[in-house]
Amino acid sequence: MRKGFNEAINKAVIPKKPESFTKKAKRVRFQDQYPETDIALIGAAGFARHIRDKESETFVTSLSELEKAIEDKRQLDDADSEAQEIKEQLPERYHEFADVFSKIKSDELPERKEYDHPAKEYIMENLDKGFIVPSNAPFASPILMAKKPGGGLRFCVDFRKLNKLTKKDRYPLPLIDEVFERISQAKIFTKLDIRQGFHCIRMHKDSSDLTTFRCRYGTFKYGVMPFGLTNGPATFQRLINDIFIDCLDKFLIAFIDDLLIYSENATEHEIHVRTVLQRLRDTGLQASIKKCEFHVTTTKYLGFIITPEGIKVDPVKVETVLSWKTSTTCKEALEKLKTALALAPVLVHYDPSRPTRVETDASDGVVAAVLSQLCEDGNWHLVGYYSASMSSAEHNYDIHNKEMLAIIKAFREWRPELIGLQRQESFEVLTDHRALEYFMTTKVLSARQARWYEFLQEFHFVLRYRPGKANVLADTLTRREGEEARNLDHRNLVLLPAGVLDEQIQIELAIMELQGAIGTGDIIYRVLETNEKFVAGPEARRRLDGKDLGWHEENGRLLYKGRLYVPDDGDLRARLLDEVHRPPLTAHPGRDKTKKIVKERFY
Repeated sequence: MRKGFNEAINKAVIPKKPESFTKKAKRVRFQDQYPETDIALIGAAGFARHIRDKESETFVTSLSELEKAIEDKRQLDDADSEAQEIKEQLPERYHEFADVFSKIKSDELPERKEYDHPAKEYIMENLDKGFIVPSNAPFASPILMAKKPGGGLRFCVDFRKLNKLTKKDRYPLPLIDEVFERISQAKIFTKLDIRQGFHCIRMHKDSSDLTTFRCRYGTFKYGVMPFGLTNGPATFQRLINDIFIDCLDKFLIAFIDDLLIYSENATEHEIHVRTVLQRLRDTGLQASIKKCEFHVTTTKYLGFIITPEGIKVDPVKVETVLSWKTSTTCKEALEKLKTALALAPVLVHYDPSRPTRVETDASDGVVAAVLSQLCEDGNWHLVGYYSASMSSAEHNYDIHNKEMLAIIKAFREWRPELIGLQRQESFEVLTDHRALEYFMTTKVLSARQARWYEFLQEFHFVLRYRPGKANVLADTLTRREGEEARNLDHRNLVLLPAGVLDEQIQIELAIMELQGAIGTGDIIYRVLETNEKFVAGPEARRRLDGKDLGWHEENGRLLYKGRLYVPDDGDLRARLLDEVHRPPLTAHPGRDKTKKIVKERFY
């Protein structure tokens, strides 16, 4: 404290004599001079004596450091007093937790959460741009902060409920076959990628309230079309078609925000490129220079490699099959098979008007998928294959996130084909992991699932379960030699708890689980068959019409309090108990345990 005083006083300007003095204005101007000697410090008593001396003038200044020091000392005294009070009331064995009861700490400003700054930054930035405005709508969607692959957080709005109620816009996207036909004579190409094109579309005043979202800073609505709306791609495609209507199919292909300019020679191509760029300037659309290519003879567009010689299949699409390792004994036969698989007509041309399905699977270290369509002969034919090894981080995903990862990667691989479907019904996604059927209705998403959710909003699909033994195509691609996970921790993997599923789904899952545990499952089919026959009889009707409300019929089967009824038909019940007891998976439980297992699923 003394040092602070000395430094402050030594810097004071002490004059020998005033340069000027104005009594009326009570203003004194001094010459710039420093004191010739140090000024001694005095205590409080000396200071009081000086101010009582009427013959002298006293100049006083306050130092903020002094007040701060006093405040710090006061806080320390309060903290010591509080700590002593807490220890007097808290049992000695819990003194190590005294800080949990601190009132002083409860008055401290909490640390800023990781997502507070990005959320506020997004709000302020888009308010300044006019992209969002405050909203008083009686409803609002929640927000999600998703981690970006390259680091940082991305602001997302969870429009799932809004999308569920939205009538789907089936505006057509360019057909792949027509694209190939239009560019058959082209020799030179330019590819443009429109930057944040969705934000170039203003929301209608009647729809703006529907985009309201809530966060800690209030409720806001979009004045421009946000990402995540189910009809966003169709709306933007309509805008692009309106802007370039006179250019389409002459020298331009536009698939949502991906533009491909094609020409037969360099002279024409420059004119075409200038025309498109001028149109972008006139309409206020911007392109991302990092994703553009100018005057090239080979480019990748919509998953195909386009050259003057023709269209080539992306090697990645058939690399999974062509790189399949095999032993020398069957190498020649397999080479012929691989060649046949990679050639038409086994891989049929994609047709957006056909029913489409995606089959996916994930093992410990590999994800795989198969794209197929229902053709005129009534059979499902393959359009493409896909498989990829998991990264080290993906190896640590739990099982249902691995299965969802397979779907995400398949959708990224075939995004143009799946978005471009022209059928009213959704395309199918078949998986051998039943828990994924409930992903789209999960209430709380992880950061990773939030990113996935935002991506999935572009697609209209239905997720269906198919047992692993029937999911042979995708399953086979996950079991190639050399792609198994190495040095993995095969820990127990827990799925969604049964309590989150409705009654009928629990019954179906229990039957399949028990069927898998007892091998062939013949006994299960017999139970179902006997139950269905029993339902048609008078005894079942008597029970259904009786006072016991536990009985009910569902899908032609008789259930009691959610459990499948096993009629007393010969040795059926005894065989069921025996089948549950024998398999290794059940660890040969005793009589009481066996009955408990059966009673959880059957009555």
